[in-house]
Amino acid sequence: MLNGDHKLNILEKSIWLLVNFIKNITLFSKPKDYWKILNLDKKTLNNQLKKTHPSSSPSRRLCDMFWNTLPWNEIQNLLGNKISAVEIGCGKGGYGIRLNELIVNFDYLGCDILKREEWNYRSSKNISFKVLDSTNVSNILKDKNFIFTQSAVEHFQFDELFFSDI
Repeated sequence: MLNGDHKLNILEKSIWLLVNFIKNITLFSKPKDYWKILNLDKKTLNNQLKKTHPSSSPSRRLCDMFWNTLPWNEIQNLLGNKISAVEIGCGKGGYGIRLNELIVNFDYLGCDILKREEWNYRSSKNISFKVLDSTNVSNILKDKNFIFTQSAVEHFQFDELFFSDI
């Protein structure tokens, strides 16, 4: 197994928290350096940062900006004018909502090991959710042309099986 869900002892947890706290302070204090990899001008960068949640970690904000700046029209054209997405490890389904706002002809199935209350009001005619373990994804991929996962693979108990299935 390659996943990172092993338990840390109290010393390892303390070190991890301290290092991440220092790293996050450093990243937020030098945003021009951190966001440089997106290759955005300052105005676009500021607009994109406003679209992210201010309490999100730097890595989550970077991921949100990544999804916001992909060329969705070109991707949609490559996939036959419709994106039929499945997200494995969707959590509350926030990326389904985000992508639904960015993509014209779109449907989404969010899958997670736990059902979330947010699914009840985020479901719509083109957004649905399913309780599913990462080891059972092959059955739902048949009609999908866009498979993604955001910050979840590290939690899959059998991540190698997941990759072999997809």
